[in-house]
Amino acid sequence: MADLLFPGMDVEVDRLVLTDLEVCVAVRSRAASAACPECEQRSSRVHCYYERCLADHPVAARRVRIELRARRLVCENASCTHRTFAGRYRA
Repeated sequence: MADLLFPGMDVEVDRLVLTDLEVCVAVRSRAASAACPECEQRSSRVHCYYERCLADHPVAARRVRIELRARRLVCENASCTHRTFAGRYRA
């Protein structure tokens, strides 16, 4: 399902809810780690999770809502100015 809806992105669909008015897709990253945007050191140490809600153009007269379970990771490079950073989601 994720490959169909989000081609080229390393995400997993947790939930898909279809109502008369809305399509809601809940996704999260499949990646075990991410690179710090400052020093590029990879980290898999999660600081916290938070939800982002994205809206897109209607499809078949239904609103589209994407609930993204994002995460902040800890940069373990002691000389890096970033203590935590958000994982990136790109196609």
